[in-house]
Amino acid sequence: MVNKEITREMLNERYVSAIEHLMRVHTLKNQREFSAKMEENPTVFSQIKSGNRNASLTQLTKIVNDFDLNANYFLKFENQKEPIEYSELNINPTISGDNQDVMVGKNVSKNDGVVHGDFYNVEKLINQAPPELREHIRQLQTKYELLEKENSKFKDEVSELKKIIANMTSQLNDAHAQIKEKDERLYQAQCELIEVYKKKK
Repeated sequence: MVNKEITREMLNERYVSAIEHLMRVHTLKNQREFSAKMEENPTVFSQIKSGNRNASLTQLTKIVNDFDLNANYFLKFENQKEPIEYSELNINPTISGDNQDVMVGKNVSKNDGVVHGDFYNVEKLINQAPPELREHIRQLQTKYELLEKENSKFKDEVSELKKIIANMTSQLNDAHAQIKEKDERLYQAQCELIEVYKKKK
């Protein structure tokens, strides 16, 4: 069987959909609370939602673990029948026979010989790799996370600069309006003085 590849866009859509689901069922009050639990800037989720940023493996792992979500919802190509929350799977965690090597918990994919969906366990694949490759993967992941943070910081700085420029522009416009109003008053005063001068003559 040929495995269909999940695109970044699909992962991003599922990530956003899962968070919006948690807000609908009141697990989360709002986007700000979610950002606080993820220890992220509130703009990160907005950037993923608008397509200007990708949800990282670290973020996917964290929301699956922290909010007790179903990993197959994110990583199974055909996920229409997959619930977002792990608790809705109703999987009995008792494992026996050939299934003893299956991870029990939020990422479980088989139970008592019944396959519930394709199982994607990236951490298991990494741990089974040679030590040199594992270290290289860890370094790449660390670099990727640092770049993501730098990128987020840069975008935040640009956003702040735009706000400052917008504020300065508004102040300049107000100053111009005030100068114009003063000029009009001065012109009116001059006209009145001229009229007074003419009457005295």
